[in-house]
Amino acid sequence: MYRIVETDGQVRWNSLVQPLLTLADEYGGRAQIVKDDHCLVLLLKQSDDRYKPTRWWFREAVEAIKTLEW
Repeated sequence: MYRIVETDGQVRWNSLVQPLLTLADEYGGRAQIVKDDHCLVLLLKQSDDRYKPTRWWFREAVEAIKTLEW
């Protein structure tokens, strides 16, 4: 189950990006919520330590965005 953890400073997507929020699970999975062109994007960590966007927002990520201060 993913939980909010201390936000990473930068992660590698197409370039280096600064996440708004970081989530991690007990198996080493990591997810980042970033802002791109005024939209929130959910990125999942891949085996090469890069991040890839996903279209599927799992429940913990949806709940996490409710904690962001705008």
